[in-house]
Amino acid sequence: FEGRLVHEGLASLFAYRLSKHKTYTFSLAFNDYGFELLTDKRIETHEIDIHQLADSGNLLTDFSGSMNMNEMARKKFRDIAQISGLLFNGYPGKPIKNKHLQVN
Repeated sequence: FEGRLVHEGLASLFAYRLSKHKTYTFSLAFNDYGFELLTDKRIETHEIDIHQLADSGNLLTDFSGSMNMNEMARKKFRDIAQISGLLFNGYPGKPIKNKHLQVN
């Protein structure tokens, strides 16, 4: 497989399928050459069948579930970033419109 978008989808799908076995919090890293899943918990490889992670059964259901989870995490992070002041809302008396904040 090639491409950043393909690896983003695969990383999200694998993280979703792994989190169905046990509760994990993942950080996803991906680029044009591959992807990486990072977590603070140790994943016992003898408990997980690697063939089930790459199985094409229930692919559409799992993929749509993983994309929904990914989108919800992004929205939640944007809300947290705005509350904590990580997003620049403009100067007092001259706020930036939300439409411009979302693009940036």
